[in-house]
Amino acid sequence: MNVTPAELVDCKVTVSPALARRIRKAKEAEQSGQDVHRALMIAAGYEPDEIDKLKSYLEDMSSALVESERAQEITKTTVDRLTTDLTQSRNKVTETNKNLELLKATLSQSVDTNGLPDKLTKNIIYLVEAIRGGEKPQTALLAAAGYNIEDVDDAMSSIEPLKTNITDLETTVAPLRNALASNGLKSWVIRRILSLS
Repeated sequence: MNVTPAELVDCKVTVSPALARRIRKAKEAEQSGQDVHRALMIAAGYEPDEIDKLKSYLEDMSSALVESERAQEITKTTVDRLTTDLTQSRNKVTETNKNLELLKATLSQSVDTNGLPDKLTKNIIYLVEAIRGGEKPQTALLAAAGYNIEDVDDAMSSIEPLKTNITDLETTVAPLRNALASNGLKSWVIRRILSLS
């Protein structure tokens, strides 16, 4: 900002040497084209546009603060909802546990174990707990009876070959039965060979 000599004002004040230096510096800045505010900023030792930068920074921070407050509000709403859900879930678990205890008490009163041997009672308790624990009823029943599921599976898998062997034997023995039933010469010979007579 160029100021003509006619516009210049003579200002005589008594100040400290340090302030006098700054006033001279502001004067030089103004004479080099800076406006009054920028000249004073330069004289104070700051960048001429530092206030504008600070204003811009403050506006950015204000926007960020508003966004942060919105995010906090959303988070608070979510936390409140989750807290409510958790409370409801805990209440349901508590209610379920009470119902289980009530069911246990009812079952213990409705099933009379008097007269049953302790071993059988323990096996029944083990069976019920195993099924509750997620074990297959078939496996639990076999275990309670003292059998291993693998051994039972092996035994079951050997039944088909045995059935086939029995069928083969039936086929082989059928002619001999027929001959023995005839009571003829063949029957007599077969009986002698087998020493049945």
